[in-house]
Amino acid sequence: MANSIVNKLKKAYGKTMAFKDLPMGAKMAMIWYMAINGGAWETPDNVGDIKFNWAAKKGITKETELKYQRFLQRNMAWFDKRYGNKRFGLAMVPREEYEKSLLANFKKNPEMTHLHTKEAFLEEFKGVGVNHKTAAWPVIFSTFPEELIQDGWHRQHCYLSKKFPVIPCLYYLR
Repeated sequence: MANSIVNKLKKAYGKTMAFKDLPMGAKMAMIWYMAINGGAWETPDNVGDIKFNWAAKKGITKETELKYQRFLQRNMAWFDKRYGNKRFGLAMVPREEYEKSLLANFKKNPEMTHLHTKEAFLEEFKGVGVNHKTAAWPVIFSTFPEELIQDGWHRQHCYLSKKFPVIPCLYYLR
């Protein structure tokens, strides 16, 4: 059963495109989630150390994370060739609409009902994640009925706390 809140946002703000046509930040978010954090996507042969070190949390600093990101960007042609025709959705959701949807989703989820206001959410996750200057990497909408997003909580928090006007959201097509 799909999340009706997510479906409403997809319908109102989403468009579909091939992986190769996604903006760089969207590609990076999907690669990081599917290939580095998870094992669902193949990677170029020379990415093994990144996956191992990331999974083991060995020597991961902001500097090494940026080094890994630059490596993936340099290998984007490989990912475009391998996954370029796979289709995704990208929704550019106005912040106010995203906030309303997030809070409505919290009310549906018994584990999150204490986060019934935007202020409660921002306080609960204060200091979480990285300090993004732009909303380049989208959050990833969840495929589970009780969740709004599957990945990108730290980005979500940053984008909302800094009052970015639009929250980019990637999603899988069924």
